[in-house]
Amino acid sequence: MKTTSLFSKSRIITTVFAIFASALLLTHAGVSAVSTAMTAAEEKAKAQEMLKATKEEVQRRIQTLKTANEELKTVTSLDAALKNKMIKENESIIASLDEFAKKLDNVKTLGAARELAASLDSEYEKYKNAAAKSQLSTNLDTQQDAKGQLTQQAKDVGTKIDDAAASGKETGNLKEQLQQIEQMLTSITAIIASVSALMESLVNGDYGKAMIILNTIFDQLGITQSLLKDSQGGLSSMLKQMNVSFDLKAGA
Repeated sequence: MKTTSLFSKSRIITTVFAIFASALLLTHAGVSAVSTAMTAAEEKAKAQEMLKATKEEVQRRIQTLKTANEELKTVTSLDAALKNKMIKENESIIASLDEFAKKLDNVKTLGAARELAASLDSEYEKYKNAAAKSQLSTNLDTQQDAKGQLTQQAKDVGTKIDDAAASGKETGNLKEQLQQIEQMLTSITAIIASVSALMESLVNGDYGKAMIILNTIFDQLGITQSLLKDSQGGLSSMLKQMNVSFDLKAGA
């Protein structure tokens, strides 16, 4: 029987790093205000192009957070107060994005389009943090389900051991399986507790405590420095994508 962690290491690394990376991107690049000589027609076309891209990004963020809230409503692993706080945070960001979308309808000039695009870009970290926390909470629910399945497996194997013993059959292999399942249960229970504590710290904005808990989770998952180093390629790509987030500088 293969004893692997039921937590997807790559998934939790990506999600947790997304939270911290987005929070620490304090030098997040805004929209360049460099201007070049344009004809009236070129400026109008540029403004329309920027508006189109901005509107699409606004709707993408709104839909992401609406989906996150629908998923959060079904989450059973989080304290109700904590879950409601996350839902309200997402709703607040959605409301801000809705207001932002209304402003876009009144934009007529390239300068105004640039200004609004820069405003949206500066709000990226807030949106990304909310989306990442929502994803981590739904992942936590998945692990609770996995724990339930393991618990049932332990009961089933225990029954098989009793039946085999009553029939005078060998129980060595079954006992080994049960031991492995129980070890996995111990591990996943500890990890779930740590991720729950991590979620509470993140929602309350205590990033110092969250980082300490994060290191504990890495230890529990067996995520070593070498594994983190191996993940740097994907992480660097993710950070680059996050850092440019909604890059409207190209061709500006």
